[in-house]
Amino acid sequence: MLSGVCGGLSNHFGIDANLIRVLWIFFGATGVGVLIYVLMSLFLPVGE
Repeated sequence: MLSGVCGGLSNHFGIDANLIRVLWIFFGATGVGVLIYVLMSLFLPVGE
């Protein structure tokens, strides 16, 4: 939600952004999701 990773992934894969956000919450509880979110926000290209 901070840098639009969930919205960008939902547009790319054609699925609902809320589903991706729920998955991030699940994986964020383990700490893995936070690391992946930060890495994706740094390395994914900026959309239009």
